[in-house]
Amino acid sequence: MSAPAMADKDVFSVLVGMDGMALRAAVLNAAGNCDGLGDPFLRLRDEAGVELTADDDGSGTLCPLLEPRRNVRLRNLTAGTYYVEVTALG
Repeated sequence: MSAPAMADKDVFSVLVGMDGMALRAAVLNAAGNCDGLGDPFLRLRDEAGVELTADDDGSGTLCPLLEPRRNVRLRNLTAGTYYVEVTALG
């Protein structure tokens, strides 16, 4: 039995400077799409590392999108540090 392959992962810290702010995150290349990026996946975590929300193909393509207009968990955030985690699914 072999160990599962580890996905590539990048983590970006985002400082929300005051209560009530919203956060939007997307994975796009320079042309504004996901061509050549595989199938990326986005997660938003709080300071403790707890996953608040995630998205795979929310933009209608293989591009993940965390959008406050569609996801209440991205609105009215408490001030603090959040982490946007990008992984490659395939």
